[in-house]
Amino acid sequence: MAVDFFASSNILFVNMSKFEISPEDCLITLEFRDSASLREVATRLNCDPSALVRKVQRIASEHGLLEKVKGRWVLTAKGHLLNRWTEDSLVSQKRLLESKPQMRIGTTMWLSEQVIVPYYQALHQATEAHYNWIVTTPHRSFETELIEGTCDFVIACGAPVDPLISYKRILPEEFILIAPKSWQKEFKKIEEQERFEKLLTKPFVRHSDMNPQEFLNLPEQITNISLTVDNIIGIRSAVSKGHGWSVVPRLAVLNELEADELIEIPYGKLKVLTQNHLSLWWLRSRKEPQQLVGKMQQWLLHSLAGIK
Repeated sequence: MAVDFFASSNILFVNMSKFEISPEDCLITLEFRDSASLREVATRLNCDPSALVRKVQRIASEHGLLEKVKGRWVLTAKGHLLNRWTEDSLVSQKRLLESKPQMRIGTTMWLSEQVIVPYYQALHQATEAHYNWIVTTPHRSFETELIEGTCDFVIACGAPVDPLISYKRILPEEFILIAPKSWQKEFKKIEEQERFEKLLTKPFVRHSDMNPQEFLNLPEQITNISLTVDNIIGIRSAVSKGHGWSVVPRLAVLNELEADELIEIPYGKLKVLTQNHLSLWWLRSRKEPQQLVGKMQQWLLHSLAGIK
């Protein structure tokens, strides 16, 4: 039987994935709530009464939603419960059709914190308030999220590999050296050319995806690693708590530098090796995101100019 009643909670479960009760049968059953006779139902549905009789008989025999009492077709208890479900479904469908479409942005936690959420209102205005925006930090790769349709855009550092994905570079990703505030006096006394050598004697907070020797163009590995973290926010927190120094995107620590919670260790001769850019990704085959690329790009450029 396609309909089952869970008595303890008075919930009607309908296997909608197989449509064992068709939308037509649901609407026919719903009309019996306010109609006194089968002929009245036929009039309301604008259908032939003889054809409706056969459908009503089938609904009664297959699903037990209607029964004949004293010569009249009336709703059973299951029929009343199905009507509640049908009414809720009709209301939900109307809300869905009247609601704004969603656009989903996949990004990192620190970009969400520093760029996307603070400047969301500007994005809302740039897209003429036409969309409900959802910002997410996916557990899977950004490329997988785009290809499988669980994200409409990705804002990330670097470029995609899959040829199905298009992207636009927004601006270069600038990295800086950061250290705990408590080190400020010590490093003020040191000449600039000696600062980096001094840093190498201090504990280093490493990002799990970064090889510091290659990234910082060092002749040998950094061995004094105090902590390894898999995200930029964690690195920022570790440095601010005094666990060591590190290398991070400037955008990720602007607020902390301004609040004097961290210090930047300037070193002009330091060669931070990165060719990454903050970029906007989208799937080539999807028309709606493609049409929004220009507005998204301008929003990002304007927002980042405001941050800097």
